[in-house]
Amino acid sequence: MLAMHACSCASRPPRENVPDISSRVPAFAEPDNYSATIIQTIDDGDRHEVIETRVARSGEMFREEWREGGELRAAISRPDLGKIFLLSIDRQLFVETSNDLKAAAEAMPTGLGENAPWNPASYDEPETVEVTPLPESAIDGHICTAVERKAVFADRHSELTRIYSAKDLGGLFLRMKSESSSFDRASHKTVLVERKNVKTNVSDTEFTVPSNYKRAASL
Repeated sequence: MLAMHACSCASRPPRENVPDISSRVPAFAEPDNYSATIIQTIDDGDRHEVIETRVARSGEMFREEWREGGELRAAISRPDLGKIFLLSIDRQLFVETSNDLKAAAEAMPTGLGENAPWNPASYDEPETVEVTPLPESAIDGHICTAVERKAVFADRHSELTRIYSAKDLGGLFLRMKSESSSFDRASHKTVLVERKNVKTNVSDTEFTVPSNYKRAASL
């Protein structure tokens, strides 16, 4: 998530054989101030995994919390300071590093980035794309616009993604379900990403290292 946040303004040059769908697919957007729990469910037939994180944003400041090895950790991105802080909340320790994409990627929760359907590093350009608007839908009390995106790739595997974005939260997506299948449908993978407990009042204390935390060389 931190890597996604750091490269959210990056774009790729258009390909001639891929139609321009930018006007029909909602951009990944979010309010300037919000927090939410993100629940990612991955199912490929052989495994069923649920990954839960919490994120918070205030302007350009970003925070993410997750459990790793039974330990509660957090990463705080502070572009205004040029720093990323990696925290062990249970041990009250922190590591400080420069705010660059490599550092952000290293701070990501184990196993999350490569499975996220929006992850630019693992995303191949499709050969064909078809985008269809879906009826508006209510999710957790928020009216959401919705689209369905069908994509076929060079190896003939296909992906079907449905995205539901809250109109009152600046286009923040609350639900994204991506299903991918091999060309012969021998394999199938589903990734469901949901945002829960969305709040739009975030304290600046979320983005500072508590004074009683001790600096460490590593966690």
